[in-house]
Amino acid sequence: MSEYTPGQWEASANYVIVSAKPHKTLCEVKYPYPCGTTRQRFEAALGARANAQLIAAAPDLLAAAEEALSFIEDYFESVEDEPSGAGNALRAAIAKARGKEAE
Repeated sequence: MSEYTPGQWEASANYVIVSAKPHKTLCEVKYPYPCGTTRQRFEAALGARANAQLIAAAPDLLAAAEEALSFIEDYFESVEDEPSGAGNALRAAIAKARGKEAE
């Protein structure tokens, strides 16, 4: 798997995810434009906006997950000693973000 575009990502008002440096479009979040009421169309747009914001936060979330996992691994001697299961959850999320299987 190739590396993702590093840096700060932003969700623009029209649901386009862009990187700050270099400034380029990474993806667009599309949403269905339902026939129906204005409220239904508005709710579909709100869902697309929420998805775009989550995608834009992905690099920061990945970095935070890696830092948290590093802390857990340094603090506990083994995965079995870590009572909450957070280490395994973080490993799985990081692997998913990197396109790999959890170890």
